[in-house]
Amino acid sequence: MLSRRNLLASCAMASAAITVSARAIEQPGNQITVFDSRDRRSRTFAAAGHGENIDVAQNSVSLWAALRTVQPKALVRGFTRWSDFIAVRGSLESAGLRVRHFKQQDELIDWAMG
Repeated sequence: MLSRRNLLASCAMASAAITVSARAIEQPGNQITVFDSRDRRSRTFAAAGHGENIDVAQNSVSLWAALRTVQPKALVRGFTRWSDFIAVRGSLESAGLRVRHFKQQDELIDWAMG
């Protein structure tokens, strides 16, 4: 059931995702890190990175729309599950980025696109 509290929390999360992604897009040399906060190893990966972090566990329509506007010169690194990698990869390939690194580590994928 959608309550007023859930609606307001969702709107706040969506606007935060747009702000994070918009700042990352403005600086083509900046690194964007995509991670899954549901997994401890992925959270550690995000904490060690530089640049903006995008959490796929809190995905929203606005987040994916912002990812589609990433510039081709951006470097995007991720440590996510296969299904999240496929979703993000599709958005980034449409922006002209290609897979530069791919390594499976148990159920998570360590990847980079640029």
